[in-house]
Amino acid sequence: MTTNFGLLGTAAGKWETVADELKKVETRYGDTVQKITNEFGDPDAPGLTQRLSFSAVAGGVRRDLVQSQVFVSVVDVGDPDKHALIRLVLTATAARFHSVLPYFQEFLRTVHTNPGEGN
Repeated sequence: MTTNFGLLGTAAGKWETVADELKKVETRYGDTVQKITNEFGDPDAPGLTQRLSFSAVAGGVRRDLVQSQVFVSVVDVGDPDKHALIRLVLTATAARFHSVLPYFQEFLRTVHTNPGEGN
């Protein structure tokens, strides 16, 4: 699992960053990438999920992998024109993905932008 935080200068930059991340995966793994994308949230706090399937060599063995990416845009309360982008990623073999996905979903439910919320 990977967690990345980034500061964006404008709201428009958030989806350009998402597109850049997907382009990196497509460039690295070529035509083996298949994706499903879903938007969620509202205009003030939009989000995007992507599920990618691709093949890659790990440890000298070609493996079929599935990656779930969640991107959440968070508004800077001090300057509403600025946003932070939170990127959370789970990568697993295709065989194990569905068995570890519930743990990732449980983790996602604990992610909050307000330190007073959550566990």
